[in-house]
Amino acid sequence: MTLLEMPRRHPDNLFTRPPPDDREIGTLPDRHRWPVGVWRRRAMALVAAMLGLVGFGIFAVTPDGTGLVQSVDSQLSARLHVGNWGLSDLTHALNSPAVIMLTSIVACIGLWTPGPFCKRRLRPIAMTAGAGLAAWLPAIVVRRPSPGHLGDLSAANATSFPSIAAAMITTLALTTIAATGTRVRPLLRRTIAGVAIIAIVVPLLTASSWPLDDLAGVLVGFLLFRLSDRSVSRNESPSRRRMSRQVGTPIVVAILATCIPVGWSYVTILRAPGDAGVDQRTVEWLRDNGLAPLVDRGESWWLWRNLPSPTATIAALPAPPVTATIAMSATSLLPNAIPAVIQPSLPGEGIWTVASTNPSGRPQIATMTFRPDPFHPSLVAGVAWINAATTKLTLIAGTRQPGGGAGSAGGHVPATSLGSLLAVFNSGYKMKDTPGGTLIEGKTTRTMVDGLATLAISRDGSATVGEWGTDLTASHGYVGLRQNLHLMVRHGIIAEGVTTNADGRWGTVRNTLPTWRSGLGVTATGDLVYAAGNNLTLGVLAEALVHAGAVTAMELDIHRGMVTFNLFTHQPMLKGHKLLPDMTRPADRYLAADWRDFVMVTSR
Repeated sequence: MTLLEMPRRHPDNLFTRPPPDDREIGTLPDRHRWPVGVWRRRAMALVAAMLGLVGFGIFAVTPDGTGLVQSVDSQLSARLHVGNWGLSDLTHALNSPAVIMLTSIVACIGLWTPGPFCKRRLRPIAMTAGAGLAAWLPAIVVRRPSPGHLGDLSAANATSFPSIAAAMITTLALTTIAATGTRVRPLLRRTIAGVAIIAIVVPLLTASSWPLDDLAGVLVGFLLFRLSDRSVSRNESPSRRRMSRQVGTPIVVAILATCIPVGWSYVTILRAPGDAGVDQRTVEWLRDNGLAPLVDRGESWWLWRNLPSPTATIAALPAPPVTATIAMSATSLLPNAIPAVIQPSLPGEGIWTVASTNPSGRPQIATMTFRPDPFHPSLVAGVAWINAATTKLTLIAGTRQPGGGAGSAGGHVPATSLGSLLAVFNSGYKMKDTPGGTLIEGKTTRTMVDGLATLAISRDGSATVGEWGTDLTASHGYVGLRQNLHLMVRHGIIAEGVTTNADGRWGTVRNTLPTWRSGLGVTATGDLVYAAGNNLTLGVLAEALVHAGAVTAMELDIHRGMVTFNLFTHQPMLKGHKLLPDMTRPADRYLAADWRDFVMVTSR
């Protein structure tokens, strides 16, 4: 009698199954084999689902709290949270992938029966591991803090989207139930389902996970189980394929027709005059075509994925970009050295280095570097002090900002100013991202708004920073004005709310994400100080300006590629030098036409 001719008996043990049928032993008959097309379609469906989860995670549940559906997730988490019960640590332990994989092995042993080898007995292990991998791939891209810690940099990567544990638990439960067969008592199947539900729900009740994380994890687990189920339709009929082609061809034609004007619009901005990289031009094109919210979400996700290390350190500060000789009698004109924020200090930290002097030996610009963030000791801020008595400032319009094209200077440093050029630095936000106005090269853009931080330049080239309508008024007859959000520092005190930006007064993204930032302030003696650095939060930038001596200060532009401060030497020829070596734009930026408006510093 062969194995297949043996009579089947109902098992006495709930954890055993009837002998496997012909689909479980040896080579599968032709009617049970999957054609290549089935594998391809199901693999493509899984990949599409993973990419969809990545996109949803980046734009909908970004960890700064401003995702498109983050408010819904927060409300659900608050409603489901009923208490800690002292189970948080236990929940984290039981929901670890290692514990879930161990459970799948136990389930496999429980389903083991004597007889020929059966691949379906190993299915809970294989499918559980596959679900963990499928959820892990989008999770390494989208990570965020646990409930109650939105905006907390130290907890930014505490949980993942989708939940790896939920995906593994769902798949383990479904494959185990399927492997038990229909002849096993319903009590066992219900018990397995109940344990899985409890394992997923308890973290929600203890606020250890987000509802959307777990929901996405459950969907991943269910999708993987369904795509691996051989009972699902195995192939398409010829008529269905013909219908797909009939419907798909018009769709492809419509997509191609739409791509023509879209592509032409993109090519136009790539060819637009002015110095700007492809990345900047692409971002500008996306923003100009109604995708600004998605760009903001993408930037937010990128910044959270690249947070500075709280443990990294540096052994030395960058060397001064330029060193000039100063007369001994003029050393008293320099600002005092500033005390180091982090002890012990590094060589040269907080000490001013003269970058340029006038013919009489008086300092014009001095630079200094220091570590402004005690919680991230590897971060460096560069500061430039601009002597009001020996320099003058001019605002120059870019080819696209503040709007209406370049002014008489042509969007770059005028040829008549090259001989006296000392430095150039970036201006503020794009005009669509700030509610204020400008007066640049005799042209007004929008109107000046009371209460906003303003860089104001007088006819003699002297400049100051203040609040429009109180510190600064139109009656003074300024020839250059540039507004950008609200003051960060006033009367030497950091403005309330800067560290959290809870009301959005310092940008559209309501958080303090670390990124390239720059700011400009005025000292008690009327000189200017410019501060910038990479991976600075809004609060750290404000503290850096105060540390450098600013009593009133405003934020300038932010993000990679936007922050620029270049100094210039003239011997033997004009040459640019970056304030910080890791500033991404070239040292000769603004010598050629640029998209953005900027500030030019020349000798008085």
